[in-house]
Amino acid sequence: MPPTRKAHHKSRGGCVQCKKRHVKCDEVRPNCGNCVKREATCSFSSNEQSPSTGHEEPKSPIASETRQSILSRVEELELIHFFMTTTIKTLCHDPKDWHMWEVGLPQLAFQNDYLLDAVFAMTCLHRGSLHPLNKSYWLRSAVQYQSRALPMFYKVLDNVNEGTCHAAFAFSLLTSMVEIAMPQTDYDPIEHLVGLRSYFRGSATLWLTMVDHLRYGPMDPFFKPKTIVWEYDPDIRKSFHDRLTDLYDIVAGSPDVKIYNETIDLLIRLFHDSPYSIMVFSLFVGPDFFHLVCQREPLAVLIYVYVGVLFHNVNIWWGEGVGERIVNGLSLPAELLENNPKCASALLWAQQQVKKRPEPDKVLFWRIFNAKQPNETVEDLLHPDDNLHSLRSNNPSTVTTPSAYLGNGLTKD
Repeated sequence: MPPTRKAHHKSRGGCVQCKKRHVKCDEVRPNCGNCVKREATCSFSSNEQSPSTGHEEPKSPIASETRQSILSRVEELELIHFFMTTTIKTLCHDPKDWHMWEVGLPQLAFQNDYLLDAVFAMTCLHRGSLHPLNKSYWLRSAVQYQSRALPMFYKVLDNVNEGTCHAAFAFSLLTSMVEIAMPQTDYDPIEHLVGLRSYFRGSATLWLTMVDHLRYGPMDPFFKPKTIVWEYDPDIRKSFHDRLTDLYDIVAGSPDVKIYNETIDLLIRLFHDSPYSIMVFSLFVGPDFFHLVCQREPLAVLIYVYVGVLFHNVNIWWGEGVGERIVNGLSLPAELLENNPKCASALLWAQQQVKKRPEPDKVLFWRIFNAKQPNETVEDLLHPDDNLHSLRSNNPSTVTTPSAYLGNGLTKD
């Protein structure tokens, strides 16, 4: 008598890839175990049947568009816990902002799905940076969360008001960090600059148009005076300051010397303000320099290479590798390097700097607490020719809608 065959429970909700390979799928979403092991794209059919009933599950148009499952509920709870206990510590450096990040922003996220998805995206990227073997899994999840959040955010921007501006401003800050942290294929430093400028201008636009409401809400600590001052190791400070000031000599004979000198002034100012201030270079640099660097004018490119060096000094996971990619992704014409030894020396120095890795016991900079400093407003720091100045109005009824001014990073099309 032939042996009794064990009952076979067919996987009806398996992913497309497992079905094609005729292997059993564990049906874990958004990426099943087989696809994670093979580092393959995992996708599920939109007309799957319920494993328990065999009938097609009813669909809610709203749920399918806005709240499709990405990670399991347990995984999302773990992400929230990780964000609250670990990720926040890497995003906030001034004690005055701790309550905003630990209480204000999470409360807003629990009330606004698009902000919660941005929290999930940032935390997935953080988890991926800590677990290289599962990095592709966390990166795919981060992309999915961010992709789901943006359409919801755009709807808010269509009619941002005193009630919705707080979550929108928190989202614009957090998603700017996601943009910095998100690994990119076919990386182009100039295109990345354009993207960062768009995101940070989105935050500045919300600030300028809604500041009277924002300063009395959950994001209030953001507007209070700084309680810390950053100080560099003296040797590092002198070395970098000397190199930055050398740029004045290099651009001295250029017809655009005024534009370049203003940009070098900004670089030095950001360098001395804080190691993290270079993150917002794309926002505060003048429109004329932005045009020159987008046209890949050699001297503008060289100055942006130095931005990459300062990025490299930011020893934080969400900025890791950005400076090196900027410096190594840019080049200067061979003729310029041959005829201008100062340019060649400046580029070589930058390339050598990004090859260095932080020494374990070397402290590049430290925080000095209880040193209250008056905050400079966005208006103070923006370039005088920046059209964002026109957004600020004392009459709330005439405030321009932010969605009309946001760049490629935060616009709908």
